[in-house]
Amino acid sequence: MTEKLFGSKLRAKVLGWFFTHVDERFFVRQLESLLKEDSTNLSRELARLESLRILVSEREGRQKYFQVNKSSPIFEEMKGLILKTAGVAGVIQSALEKVEGVKYAFIYGSFARNIEKPESDVDLMVIGKGHLDEIEDILSKIEQRLGRTVNIIFYSLKEFREKIDSKDSFIKTVINSPKIMLIGEENEIR
Repeated sequence: MTEKLFGSKLRAKVLGWFFTHVDERFFVRQLESLLKEDSTNLSRELARLESLRILVSEREGRQKYFQVNKSSPIFEEMKGLILKTAGVAGVIQSALEKVEGVKYAFIYGSFARNIEKPESDVDLMVIGKGHLDEIEDILSKIEQRLGRTVNIIFYSLKEFREKIDSKDSFIKTVINSPKIMLIGEENEIR
């Protein structure tokens, strides 16, 4: 889906990285190492994104640094779309959809409230049947890819319902706060 939406797999990957790290800047060789992509193709893609004014660049010595153009009139819309498809949410969703027994999964906290910082981690709640070890293995690969820590809280469906019934304050706060649903419908977890 992201490839079709953004025109290429590389573009989706680059946009996902930049919009997951909006307050940081990167040079081509750095991105080559982080994204495991060829520097020539990266340079070409960065130039295209700069010409579209999605990225801006700045020279410092011999290095050309790129970062997201936060003053673009479409920055917020792009950020929301990219985070849900090629960024944090999209990457986690794609991975969790392959795990059997996951009934609900969502991101909450600073990412869901759109107030994350460069050092922010990703708060993830997963509800259903499944093996926490399998999910943690998948998430460790995602953490490397995104350059972010993912904190997971896992409940069986029964445990989650018991927490809701007992009016657990943490669960109540999470349920009533903004969230990015990855699997399942939000109205089903209330």
